[in-house]
Amino acid sequence: MCLGKRAVLLAAVAGALLSASVARANGDPASDYLLTQNVFLPFTQTIPVAQSALEVHLVKHSFLAVLQL
Repeated sequence: MCLGKRAVLLAAVAGALLSASVARANGDPASDYLLTQNVFLPFTQTIPVAQSALEVHLVKHSFLAVLQL
């Protein structure tokens, strides 16, 4: 393979790898939050505080129940 073709191929592969990681990071806002939290509540809807607290409580205790098995 010619040196010029190798450089073009290498640049194409590097570009594909970099663009794939950028696309994954911005595709879903919930995935960014679920890395550090167990519950994602959407920004576009108003959820009552009692309901969101209940969801957090249920998820927390679900995880604890699974860990005790």
